[in-house]
Amino acid sequence: MGEKELEVMAGYGRNYEVLAKKFKHVEMLDGSAQLSQKNPHPVVKHVEYVQEFKFPAETFDCVVGVFCLCYLSEKEIEKLLPQMEESLTILGSIVLMEPVLKVSEDNNPRKLPEQRQHMTIR
Repeated sequence: MGEKELEVMAGYGRNYEVLAKKFKHVEMLDGSAQLSQKNPHPVVKHVEYVQEFKFPAETFDCVVGVFCLCYLSEKEIEKLLPQMEESLTILGSIVLMEPVLKVSEDNNPRKLPEQRQHMTIR
């Protein structure tokens, strides 16, 4: 299988130029309709929260998570990662680009401008 035959699922489109060099088909999953509409790239756009997305089995050669797990609870992450793994082809990979956050004493979520999105500071 050549590099351009691979499929990838990724987050917001600012990573498209990098992904398009290695993958022929890119799908984007974002909970924000506003960000999805602003993405000018030729991708399949899924407007849905990652914890509600139904990952298709054995479909993707790579799943790229861009700054999304920090919005989820530990329970949601534990449920999501096996779903991501099941969506991979036999030699598929998961790449997670997440911030390294300092543990907060009170572990309060920080509200962000997007509706229903709260970053958990760990």
